[in-house]
Amino acid sequence: MRAHQFEGTLVQLRDKSSWSSEDFLSLPIVLNGLFDQIHQIETIVAGIAN
Repeated sequence: MRAHQFEGTLVQLRDKSSWSSEDFLSLPIVLNGLFDQIHQIETIVAGIAN
């Protein structure tokens, strides 16, 4: 789900004719959430593998 959210944010930026610094403020937050979710999945997969 977070990957879709990040992609949606990027699509909105791509569709804009000009960008401001405020447009980029949400990117690290969404990206950090995506990385957290990936880490959780890695932890679960490692637990199953053992």
